[in-house]
Amino acid sequence: MLSLTLFLPLLVPGVAFLYGLVWFQLAYFNEAVWFHLFISHLVYVLPYVFISLAVAYRKFDPRYIQVAYGMGKSPWQVFLKIKLPLLFAPMLVAFALGLAISFSQYLPTLLSTGGRIATVTTEAVAAASGSSARLTAVYVIVQMLMPLLGFVLAWWLPTICFNPMGRYTLLQTRKSKL
Repeated sequence: MLSLTLFLPLLVPGVAFLYGLVWFQLAYFNEAVWFHLFISHLVYVLPYVFISLAVAYRKFDPRYIQVAYGMGKSPWQVFLKIKLPLLFAPMLVAFALGLAISFSQYLPTLLSTGGRIATVTTEAVAAASGSSARLTAVYVIVQMLMPLLGFVLAWWLPTICFNPMGRYTLLQTRKSKL
């Protein structure tokens, strides 16, 4: 039942689904504009993040945790020393994917906030409809660079954070290419 409700925004056409979501938000949370924006983006981002993270989590071998518990480690130590380093890269990729999807949400942003919150996507569409071509190009480049930055960080941060030789390895590969 959870998977059906989680993937419902992907199955139902966006306009029909958003109309009910916006009606609910306006009926019960009329003044919380940022909350509307957060919920409307979360509804579309969460299924993709779940799909992206589920594969890595299902491949995670629970024997690592059993061995750590057998060595007397606490649940917090197991999380910090075993689970987090092994799942850090997939979590960052899922986060970057969620950011990329959230950056592209035009209709949920416009309908849920009533145009009161401007994002790069809403401004890019507005600029494309009648402003200068240069301004439109700048918005398009910014909209392209934001997800790219998220994916670059998702690729680079696990090497730096959890690999003790990560900095050394990156420096050595740069020197060997020169």
